[in-house]
Amino acid sequence: MNELINSSIEILATRKWSELTNTSKQIIYGLLAVIGGWNPPMRTGQPVQVQINNQWVDAVIVDDGHGKKRISVILDDDDSLTV
Repeated sequence: MNELINSSIEILATRKWSELTNTSKQIIYGLLAVIGGWNPPMRTGQPVQVQINNQWVDAVIVDDGHGKKRISVILDDDDSLTV
């Protein structure tokens, strides 16, 4: 774990965020969330996973809540959704 933290800090210190791979960004997001209690920003249209009845399902954010702790999502497998 310490090795992962040290390598992530080194990556942040030597590279620009735009130069990082998606995998590196996800690892750094996760470390920041665990270490500092930080939550990455949620944006409209972003794919997320939500837990419903102890099962994780894919969804898309339709309202980011503008700084609130709650967001609105549409589930990917929602058969009742019509446009």
